[in-house]
Amino acid sequence: MTSKRQYWRHLLFTCLGLWCQAVAALAPADLDQPATLTAFADGAMNSLLMQQHTASAVLALSRGGQPVMTRGFGMQDVANSVAVDGQQTLFRIGSVSKLFTWVAVMQQVEQGRLDLDTDVNAYLEQVEIEDSWPGKPVTLRHIMTHTAGFEDGFLGYLITLEPEQIKPLREAMQRYQPQRVNPPGEISAYSNYATALAGLIVANVSGQRFEDYIQEHIFDVLGMTSSTFVEPLPDALSPHMAVAYKRSNGSYQAQPYELISSFAPAGSMAATAPDMLRFGQALINGGSLGGRRILEPESVDALLAQQFTYDRRIKGIGLGFLHYPANTPAIGHDGGTFYFATHFAVLPEDNTVVFASFSGPGYGQAMKQFKQLFYGTFYPAERAETRSLAKTDLVEFAGEYQSWRANFSGLDKVNALFSRQRVTATDHGLSINDTLYLPVDDDLFQAAESGRRLAFLRDTSGRASGFAVDGEPYVATFRLPAYATTGFSLAFLLIGLLASLHLLLRRYYQRAHYAALAGGTRRAQRVLIWSAALHMLTFVLGGITLAIVGGSLLQKIPLLFKMWLCLPLLATACTLWLVKQNAVVWRQRLLMGSWARLRYTIASLALLGLAWLYYYWNILGFQYLS
Repeated sequence: MTSKRQYWRHLLFTCLGLWCQAVAALAPADLDQPATLTAFADGAMNSLLMQQHTASAVLALSRGGQPVMTRGFGMQDVANSVAVDGQQTLFRIGSVSKLFTWVAVMQQVEQGRLDLDTDVNAYLEQVEIEDSWPGKPVTLRHIMTHTAGFEDGFLGYLITLEPEQIKPLREAMQRYQPQRVNPPGEISAYSNYATALAGLIVANVSGQRFEDYIQEHIFDVLGMTSSTFVEPLPDALSPHMAVAYKRSNGSYQAQPYELISSFAPAGSMAATAPDMLRFGQALINGGSLGGRRILEPESVDALLAQQFTYDRRIKGIGLGFLHYPANTPAIGHDGGTFYFATHFAVLPEDNTVVFASFSGPGYGQAMKQFKQLFYGTFYPAERAETRSLAKTDLVEFAGEYQSWRANFSGLDKVNALFSRQRVTATDHGLSINDTLYLPVDDDLFQAAESGRRLAFLRDTSGRASGFAVDGEPYVATFRLPAYATTGFSLAFLLIGLLASLHLLLRRYYQRAHYAALAGGTRRAQRVLIWSAALHMLTFVLGGITLAIVGGSLLQKIPLLFKMWLCLPLLATACTLWLVKQNAVVWRQRLLMGSWARLRYTIASLALLGLAWLYYYWNILGFQYLS
């Protein structure tokens, strides 16, 4: 039965995708045709919920200042059979919350309390941004374009389910300050910390709590009566909140309300679709709605106008507002939490606002496919003519790349392993994580299927040093040196673990031989075996620990994980002792001959490679901020 359902779900979505492609190929579908919009919503939203097992969703659209669709899909509360109400159900909007923080910043700029190009330390109390790049301070303009130069960080503190984990905004900014890994203004790397810092600055100069400021100066002004940054939700709103779900054994399991208050300006907001349409329309109107104003038109223009891009041929970012790719005239932001995915965009040229949100299992994939279908149907990408380049001309781009949105100084660094991208030269173009990109201009490529563009960047020597994707400057990549590649680390890991396993098995099967050893030889072999055992324990118990703590590691660092972190320290200490033993072995000519001593040294080097991995990936010690 399950396989049949999967088959029909797959068939339904495939047919929908083909229909959308066919419509777009003939001509862009008309948003002003109610029947077309309704058909799209019925087909796309319902099939996405079915295919991705997503519990709830909402889609809202306004044209010419008037709502033309505000519809809910699925269940707000599965257990109590409460359907999503497009008018009343609240969704977590994640990083779309940042747009309200940017509006608040511009309000304070208009009042003369803030300047976008002044060192942010001038506006901070009890928090000071380190002077990592003398003469190059972080400014609000850098923060709003995500070019402040901060590394990323999240492990154990960004989102939690436990109220006792929440810190006041000022304390969180003190405690969780990341390192500045790039000079400001040069590299765009998405930063939740920087956004929360901007929210703290608004609170400092206004004299109000951030949540209260947004309520009074944005929500109340625009009549957004069902939106809040407050956690947990106020009693008046909580009955209308879409319940977050996981799915297990074919059934939905309700999850606690996510708490992001420590970084509230970066993502703690919950809102209804009508409220988001009101906010979007105010932006299109130049900062006003219904005769009430949140910003002057010049400030709105500054927010929406592109302020940073790596290459003029791809879209970048305004003052916190992302410019969506291809020929889509959309400007806005996406948001994601543990259980929600949201898309918000204004299209000033069309006087259009789009808001969509999904919750429950598969929410991220559902949102990705929704955007592809919606913009592919109503705003199909214009494709550039492709060039023909020989494979030999494409080899210079080949390599492994990593996003600048990463951690470099703490335990979070390991997360970068899951976001790396391998670029391979083919006979037709470049393959990037199995997506084919075709050359269209110098250092400019276009995805064969979606038409999305990316531009390669070059360093001062002219070598391809990274690439940026159209509409996503904040996740630009850099090329990894050989020692930092995944393959290099995996080689060290494999060699070290095989050496450890070999040594332990050899010790077991030749235990009589080892028992007969004496003096310095016995000590040297004992240190080697202990080192191998500790390294093997580190990885075996590490896997078990991760299986036990699971996703809770993102919310806090459990005691069990802290205990496991002692093992790499012990293994490394023993390995350093092993290095000393190597000197003794060779100086005193221990073991039976030069070949035996050489094997001892080779095994020691393999184990030393594991210790280097702990050091490189920041697993050595307790390198976390929570």
